[in-house]
Amino acid sequence: MTKHKISIVVPVYNCTAWLEECVNSILDQAVPVNFETQIVLVDDGSSDNSGEKCDVLADGQDNIVVIHQSNRGVSVARNEGIKASDGDWICFVDGDDVLKNGAFKILENQNVAGCDIVRYGAYIFGENSRLASFGKKYSSDKDEYIKLVVRRTAMLGVWGAFYKRKLFFENDIFFQQGVRIGEDWMILFKLLLKAKSFIYVNQDLYGYRMNDCSVTRKLVSTVRPDALIALNYILDFAKANNYPVTKRDIAIARSDIRRNMMKEAILNRNKAFFKETDEAIGTYAPQSFWKDVLYSRKIKHKIGFIIYWLFFLWYKMK
Repeated sequence: MTKHKISIVVPVYNCTAWLEECVNSILDQAVPVNFETQIVLVDDGSSDNSGEKCDVLADGQDNIVVIHQSNRGVSVARNEGIKASDGDWICFVDGDDVLKNGAFKILENQNVAGCDIVRYGAYIFGENSRLASFGKKYSSDKDEYIKLVVRRTAMLGVWGAFYKRKLFFENDIFFQQGVRIGEDWMILFKLLLKAKSFIYVNQDLYGYRMNDCSVTRKLVSTVRPDALIALNYILDFAKANNYPVTKRDIAIARSDIRRNMMKEAILNRNKAFFKETDEAIGTYAPQSFWKDVLYSRKIKHKIGFIIYWLFFLWYKMK
């Protein structure tokens, strides 16, 4: 019987408290009879003892590979993990998250396992219990799913999926270093475009941990147009591959990103921050106030845009 291998790439940075639970959730998975697993832990220069924890967890486990590197960010860590992997499949699990048991079993279905990309759902959980499903839109039609991804209404994390390893190497697709927000979005779009087959399994199998660091809102100190930059990369890639993206889908995506940037500007309550935000938006995503309001997905977002623009006008006149 032909053996297949799933390589699980785990970027690790300062997550000692949760790393063992993450790794155990992978080791304890029920695996189809013709499958085996490989776990690639990439310690991205952790300043706590996460690196040492990786070595302890790998001790006596033939299927765990540990890579230690200086702190170069999650994109580099994932790229190193991809290069060190040797499975037929690659999936990504962040070091503080978990896989629900049964995730690997969906590959028992040959119709599923025959696809280049297998996406599945995710849920948010806390320290004591499951909180809620991500509840994002999905489709098993590849083009429809790509539209949802462009519009930012589907899950944009690269986790929550199995990818054929060949997709990365045959198409030279790797994470973009230096993009802090939107790197997952970019690579997910590229992989979807290059995949010959795709399926979405409507089961919440990826556990995204909502910890104190993720629920405590921190005021940003600099304008972050990375998501707009990521969108431009996506549009360039689509154009280079003759893949049509509609003006409406682009406008919906830009509206969503611009709203988030404007919200940061309002929360900072700083004239210089407002000015820098306005300049960044104009540089990477020219769009009118009316389009922002028109393409907002929710009424509260439309109202929010009106409030944000009133604040912008007020700060500009101060």
